[in-house]
Amino acid sequence: MSMMADDSSVFSVRKTPFDTSYAQQVLYSHVLNAEHALLLLDELFIIRYANHSAEQLLKTPQPNLTGKKFEYLPQPPQDIVNIELSDTAGTTRILLAKFLKIDACEPIVYLVTLHEITGQSDSLQVGDVFEELMQRVCDQLYQCHTTEEIARQVSGFFDQLLPQYTGALFITSAMSNTYQLATTGDNAVSAMPKELRQTDCRALQSGKLHFYSPDSPSATRCNHLPQEFCGAALCVPIGKHEELLGLLHLQSSTGIIEQHIHNTISRLSKILSIILMNIRLRELMIINSPLDATTGLFNRYLSEELLKRELHRTQRHHRPLSIMLFEIDQLVDLTLSSNNAIREFLLSSWGNYLNNQFRDDDIVCRYSDTEFIIILPETSLKDALSRAVTLQEDAKSLEIVYHGHDLTPLTLSIGIACFPKHGNSTEKLLAAAKAALQEAVNRGRNLVFLAHETGKGLP
Repeated sequence: MSMMADDSSVFSVRKTPFDTSYAQQVLYSHVLNAEHALLLLDELFIIRYANHSAEQLLKTPQPNLTGKKFEYLPQPPQDIVNIELSDTAGTTRILLAKFLKIDACEPIVYLVTLHEITGQSDSLQVGDVFEELMQRVCDQLYQCHTTEEIARQVSGFFDQLLPQYTGALFITSAMSNTYQLATTGDNAVSAMPKELRQTDCRALQSGKLHFYSPDSPSATRCNHLPQEFCGAALCVPIGKHEELLGLLHLQSSTGIIEQHIHNTISRLSKILSIILMNIRLRELMIINSPLDATTGLFNRYLSEELLKRELHRTQRHHRPLSIMLFEIDQLVDLTLSSNNAIREFLLSSWGNYLNNQFRDDDIVCRYSDTEFIIILPETSLKDALSRAVTLQEDAKSLEIVYHGHDLTPLTLSIGIACFPKHGNSTEKLLAAAKAALQEAVNRGRNLVFLAHETGKGLP
């Protein structure tokens, strides 16, 4: 099978065969209530809706925006573009537009987030190394598509710009009511909690910046600070109070955090709120849409529900069930290198292949950024192993070319688990498959490993 990229691959539209009305309601509700300026575009880049913040930022009422083509398009593989606007008085403003391709909401295809950056570059002074580094971090953050990419950039921000402080980033998701520790700087000297609840932090409770110093008689200490901590602490929420997305936290052992550091963290928080808002919307669309937008496969949320259903049916009829959890080894490298255009094309091509390859009874899903899962009802461990080896061989024979760049041969690292041998619940079966996949990765990739039989890797 041969798959070739054309010039429209970055903005290709995948049609979906299911009712999209509820997903549309989720999208419009999110856009209507968002604090950021948002536009909804169709596949021809016609503006279908602009929220109130967009009207204010563009200084144009909604009726004068809808129905007009959005002329400012990024050059693939980029998904951001700078817009220069001039008014009748000759005043020029610079806006940054970030595109997010969404699925299952036809006729809406793109969400565009607008953010004013007028004067940011002009404010740089010769020799102002801190501001130059800050601008570079901001530019890199705008290119992030996942929380993992954000965590890497923020960790570098702490290490490069604030080496004298202990910094941390906490992020929540659409399916959680806690804030998970995403990253700290390498210079962290005190233990950070792995997760926070809203009641643990004054900033999360109020939705406003909170500063604590033992020298201030009116200072209120956050519950998440270690008892032995006696320095200054700064907590800055990410997002608006009604829908917080995360928290930036900074500690100083000296008891001092200067005002310009307060301003820097607040600025970083505003940028993160834009990026995390797009990720949150993608999560909400995944929950309310059964297909992954890039591959056309079932998404993780649905895969786990389907696995529960199939496992219940298997237990009732006393039949075997196997799962394959696997990674495309080359896709992992592309993800680490942040080569998004090639990665998206490879994912789309692989999704098309898998959709046409398996029986109707098999359930093929995208499980994470780099992982796929195949649920094989009524399939023994022996048959699952045979099918895994066949899948490896077929992957090597694929021809996938992106603008003259050959992405093949593809190799797969696969972990296999079978009910009831490796687990009698969804959680145990998934954990067994993940452990087997990790063993395949640790042993050099391009291997198949069976759960709990880590001495039996097959090339």
